[in-house]
Amino acid sequence: MIKLISTDMDGTLLNDNEQLPDDFFFILDELTKRDIKFAVASGRSYCTLYRDFNQRTHDIIYIADNGTCIVENNKTKHSDVLRNEDVNRIVETCANIEGTHIILCGKKGAHILEIPWFVEEIDKYYNSRITEKSLLNVEDEIYKIGIYDQKGALTNSFPILNPIFSKTLNIVCSGPYWVDIMNKGASKGHALSQIQKDYGISPEETMAFGDFYNDVEMLQQARYSFVMQNAMDDIKKFGNFIAKSNNECGVTTAIKELVLKNKISNINLPNYTKIY
Repeated sequence: MIKLISTDMDGTLLNDNEQLPDDFFFILDELTKRDIKFAVASGRSYCTLYRDFNQRTHDIIYIADNGTCIVENNKTKHSDVLRNEDVNRIVETCANIEGTHIILCGKKGAHILEIPWFVEEIDKYYNSRITEKSLLNVEDEIYKIGIYDQKGALTNSFPILNPIFSKTLNIVCSGPYWVDIMNKGASKGHALSQIQKDYGISPEETMAFGDFYNDVEMLQQARYSFVMQNAMDDIKKFGNFIAKSNNECGVTTAIKELVLKNKISNINLPNYTKIY
């Protein structure tokens, strides 16, 4: 029996136009009636996620900033703060990587430099924005560093940053143009395990959906792990099942068929592929 569902946002729950499935709030109503916990896990900040779901915020657990912050009922249950010296080292390193632009994601909001086109780009993901003259020694508790890479994260900034910082920090590509940096051990998966512990829920009672590298640990924390059909082939090996694409409402389709209709024990349905 499923007791907890966790889903990524971009490329997973949201379609390519960044819209929720039409039946999302109906699904959420049904899960709430059955006392099934629902979590959204995203690289987005809590403030942005709250904006997206504010009409039903008390029915959702927020795993924000790639797992460095867990919020439930408007209360922060867990946060993981980076050391100031680590933040400064990353800022200084990225100053020498062409095409990179930094967001310091903190308790007060998202700290950025004032670059007009960049402000417009990050407003999609961070609605609590603070412009700074310098990103060194910013006065805030920084949970995560987001790096927007115009040249492509997988081939430009990640290969430079990973060898330098991966021994002490968690470096992950969260999208084709994004690298996220958190404390070692911080991830969506670690946050999901905290929620499981809080409510006495096992991985066998958990369903998770994702589509990119920053979802891997979360997928590994759930027995019923679904990678979206639209994900890169390299990601699909980390899930136990394939869901329909984000543009086909793969998340809500799977929940309706397998949870609401109680067919989880008959998971070898034609629409899903077993890959293990």
